Amino acid sequence: MVTALTPYQFRFCPASYTHSDHLPSEWLAVLSSLPEWRNSPRLNGLLLTQFNMNVNYELPTGLGNIALLEQSCLEQLLTWLGALLHGQAIRHCLLATELRHLHDSLGKEGHRFCLKYLDIIIGNWPTGWQRSLPLVINANYFRTSALQFWLTAMEPLPIDFAKRLSLRLPPYENLAAWPVSQAERPLAQALCLKLAKQVNTECYHLLK
Repeated sequence: MVTALTPYQFRFCPASYTHSDHLPSEWLAVLSSLPEWRNSPRLNGLLLTQFNMNVNYELPTGLGNIALLEQSCLEQLLTWLGALLHGQAIRHCLLATELRHLHDSLGKEGHRFCLKYLDIIIGNWPTGWQRSLPLVINANYFRTSALQFWLTAMEPLPIDFAKRLSLRLPPYENLAAWPVSQAERPLAQALCLKLAKQVNTECYHLLK
């Protein structure tokens, strides 16, 4: 199974999926002694209040089902999408230290995937869809930038959906918005689906 959450859990049970780095330090000190805290109705209520999340929103279909994916599948999908969105820069990383950082972030398989599909997955990349690499390369950067692109491809979408989805990854500094015009949105959605098809067939069918 590629899914780990139901729509109900995603809407009402943020404790089940929120990355612990989003929680206040004083909360973590208490939760460390409560092994079942991710199943706590009380904590769900506290988190909904803490992050000002409304429960009255419409869960997007299709690409919106990314919210229900099992964590490892979600992370692989976003990591590899993030790699593709930096593929032209990655292609020029030839030094041993650069490659080591890339392999630590993407895995050797993810690196090979990026180089293999960069020029063929959607053909010519629209202006602004390829970014330079940051000074510090890590998996969370790739995932966060990819999630931002994924959400841009889905626009317009409920803000409370986007809030919840971002809680599944560690916090990261604000990134520049992806320049995806309304006319380019179908291509952005196609990129997300083509990637999913290569990563996991079951995941692809969920997102279609």
